[in-house]
Amino acid sequence: MPDSNRYARQSFSPDGVNREYQVDVPYLQVTHLALTHNDATLAYGTDWELANPTTIRTTAVLTAGSETLVLTRSTDVAEPVAQFVSPGTFTFGNLNRIIKQLLYGVQEAFDRTVGGEEILAEAQAARITAEAAQVSAAASAAAAEDEAGAAAASAALAATFDPASYYTKSAADTLLAGKATSSHTHTAADVPAVWETGDYRISIRATTALSGWVKADDGTIGNASSGGTTRANADTTGLYALLWNTFDNTICPVSTGRGGSAAADFAANKTITLTKALGRALVVAGTGSGLTARALGDTAGAEEHTHTGTTAANTGNITTANNAGQNTAPGSHVHTFETDAGSSMQPSAFVSVFIKL
Repeated sequence: MPDSNRYARQSFSPDGVNREYQVDVPYLQVTHLALTHNDATLAYGTDWELANPTTIRTTAVLTAGSETLVLTRSTDVAEPVAQFVSPGTFTFGNLNRIIKQLLYGVQEAFDRTVGGEEILAEAQAARITAEAAQVSAAASAAAAEDEAGAAAASAALAATFDPASYYTKSAADTLLAGKATSSHTHTAADVPAVWETGDYRISIRATTALSGWVKADDGTIGNASSGGTTRANADTTGLYALLWNTFDNTICPVSTGRGGSAAADFAANKTITLTKALGRALVVAGTGSGLTARALGDTAGAEEHTHTGTTAANTGNITTANNAGQNTAPGSHVHTFETDAGSSMQPSAFVSVFIKL
């Protein structure tokens, strides 16, 4: 049968055995037929012939497979196949031939427009398929090359691999088993040393200091037998030495006086007083621009201040009335005055301060 959506085209699939193919495309004469094999034109009389009006025969047996044999009809419509002239004989056969010539011409025109577009689309699809096959082949070649490269790299790694440099599974399991515990209590040793001895820490905790800290309460520290009011424990030795070596006895007095060293005084059960902090604003030590120099550990200021003073002596004559018309002798006197005590404290908020042991 003619190809789908075609009037004047029929395709055949060679089977590698038969040379004859049934023609279902009607035609007026054999010269209107053309046969192609894989887009190559076959010559009539040399490559093919009509075995009978509905059968074509190829000279050679065509190989089976993807080869395509296509028959197309192209009717000559330049001249009518029959003419009616007077006087002449009018026959229905000639009329039918003229009608078929017109019909076939219209069908072939349709094939070249609507059907022809499909033919072109099929050709384009075939070309795309061929190009895709080429790309696939190139990709396969590249993959094979990559695989070869990977194999070479693996071989190079194997040549340099030293198993002794790595844990075996059993060794790793043993190591992990030794590290695994159901629970763990963190201690100070687990925490990086963010704070150092002598650091101040501001808090709103009332009185209880955290482990490793003492409250800055103007009290004393020392060993367990020292009787320190803030803390009496061996863990105060670091802060004790810092205070002893940084400040003199006027700022951080040592009970019963200082000895030869901080270690000696600590071992002698002496206490040392913390730097004063209670009720005081913390100010940065040093010499500010245009300000009075302030040493580390110094204290200054007062909550209240009373102004006092005297007037200059008056040496003028002073007259008093004892009796009418009588005056006293000239004399002098001094006026002493005192104002009420006034607060000089800035608005403040009060918190707890702790010192790192």
